[in-house]
Amino acid sequence: MAKSDKIMGITFQKMKNGMHNAFMSEVKSLLAGENLSLQGFESLIEAFNMAYAAEVVANGVRRKSFITDDMVKLNAKREELYAGLVYHHESALRHYDETLREAARRISYLMKSIAYMHNMSNVKRNVIIWKITSNLRMPRNAAFVESLQLTGWMDALDALNEQYQLADDNRNKERSMRGNGNVLKARKDTDKAYQDIVKRVHALITLNGTEETGNFVRLLNVHIAYTKKSMAISAGWRKHNKEKAEAKAVAEAEDDNTATT
Repeated sequence: MAKSDKIMGITFQKMKNGMHNAFMSEVKSLLAGENLSLQGFESLIEAFNMAYAAEVVANGVRRKSFITDDMVKLNAKREELYAGLVYHHESALRHYDETLREAARRISYLMKSIAYMHNMSNVKRNVIIWKITSNLRMPRNAAFVESLQLTGWMDALDALNEQYQLADDNRNKERSMRGNGNVLKARKDTDKAYQDIVKRVHALITLNGTEETGNFVRLLNVHIAYTKKSMAISAGWRKHNKEKAEAKAVAEAEDDNTATT
């Protein structure tokens, strides 16, 4: 085995919890399958297995929250009501009464299509809806809102937004009480245990790496390469979606400026 055949490097900090857990699960399987404990790795493997088990528990504690189900329902109802507001406004744009048509036209620059929100996080949707209802409540729009009878829609949306924000706050409190912060510590402990094994493997390679160690390195490197590729793909999609959202926000801002001039 060539001394240059070492374990590839990989950065754990930017990994999502699920990907990190999956990576370490594969490492655990490889450690057991390659019988490294027979080569003086027993204490290191034991430390790794304990750290990994703690990470699994920490991730499980973090994910479990029944409040999330309530938030999903609140968000669906909020989107439904907002869609109702949008359709109500669009209907007024086609109303037989020209007065109502004009009132709808005067606030068109404030209204965002329901599709505009689909690529946003729930927190951003909260902010956007709040911004729209706040602008509609401004004195300069009072006459148009009254003519179109939008107050009931706005009140219902504001109430749902408050309920959603309260649920989000309660979920965050619940997570903190259940030890959500332990996930980061558990990951760091697993990372350290993993790096200790990597250092020991590299030390054996520097001396006279055995075929068993070499097989472990080759299998682990395949998994590392696959994980790196997955991370790169995810990062590419995040960048694409961010650029797409930013471009849409710029276009919306330009539309708002055009409508108000």
